[in-house]
Amino acid sequence: MSTSAPPITTMVSLVAMQFMLYAIGWLLSGLLLRDERRAVLCWAGFMACIGLGFLLTSQRGEPRTWLAFNGSGVAFIGGLLLLWIGLAAFYRRSRHYREQLVTFVVLAGLLAWMGAGVEQAPARVLLTYGADMWITLRLMTTIHSAVRADYGQRLAVTIASPAVLIIAAFAVPFGRQLMDLDRPVEIHRFDEANLRSLYLYMVAAAVFNFGFMAVVTHRLLARLRDLSHRDALTGLFNRRAIEQELQREWRRWRRRRDGFALLSIDLDHFKQINDTHGHAGGDQVLIETSRRLLAHARDTDTVARTGGEEFLMLLPATDMRGAALAAERLLAHLRIHPITLGGIAVQATASIGIAQVMEGDADVAAALTRADRALYRAKSEGRDRLVLAD
Repeated sequence: MSTSAPPITTMVSLVAMQFMLYAIGWLLSGLLLRDERRAVLCWAGFMACIGLGFLLTSQRGEPRTWLAFNGSGVAFIGGLLLLWIGLAAFYRRSRHYREQLVTFVVLAGLLAWMGAGVEQAPARVLLTYGADMWITLRLMTTIHSAVRADYGQRLAVTIASPAVLIIAAFAVPFGRQLMDLDRPVEIHRFDEANLRSLYLYMVAAAVFNFGFMAVVTHRLLARLRDLSHRDALTGLFNRRAIEQELQREWRRWRRRRDGFALLSIDLDHFKQINDTHGHAGGDQVLIETSRRLLAHARDTDTVARTGGEEFLMLLPATDMRGAALAAERLLAHLRIHPITLGGIAVQATASIGIAQVMEGDADVAAALTRADRALYRAKSEGRDRLVLAD
């Protein structure tokens, strides 16, 4: 079987090349993706380290060298730790830097101490694959809750599949070595099990890379979609977004008859604020007013900026009385707490029109029209007040 040795070496080299190409792809992506650069560059490092580990493995032979037999294990462990760091950064989880550093130092030190001789091979195999499995399990537990929250249980299982494949690829040689401590189970040795493990590494790498390319793309699209629904100045929903929320609430009301209310809000004398303090001062008033609206909103409410100084609040499962109480609290807060601009206290009050969806409404626009009419009445009656729609 000695004539069969070159194919396994060639196979290991091809796997190394595959990982290196993936590393280059993630590196280029990291240069372009500013928001996810930290995570993506860690993934590039992960792929590069794994590729280096396989490249060193392909150089194994006689005489045995530390770099080929032990250095490859250090590269694999370092790569998986970079994967852990990158995934934690991507999903905004705790980074565990101290644990990761201690893990690397201890494992790399043990591999250095063992030496490259064949007599240390079984212990080296068990240490390397055991460490790889443990690190992979740790990174899975770190991000599992975030992945499930973002994508749901079904997609979370799909996203976790590369890690499961990687653990399986590590578990097979670990188990074989554990059952036969007298014969080294080293991946450069030609046998069918090693070939299957290499194929599994290739599949896992492909699933990881294409899967996380899809995840990154999904996040970028979600961010673009969110930006298209947000007011650039205040960060509130814009008119387009609130119209979509109104349609969803309307359909929910048609199904369940669970009423909702609208607050049409307009800042009083905003042109005077702009004329006195400039557009920068006016913008600051809008930003601060937006913060106060959000502070007075429930988690289920939606707040939007629909025009220059015009805002709209959607209050699900709320009747006119509840909406009036919410509006009165907001008006009282605006009266009592002026906004400071350049050391000057600016009184930024508001007028509010309130309407509730009604049985006779043909669509949500009818309730919105009533809220706007009530707002005009509030302004014509002296401002800094609320008016209930007829």
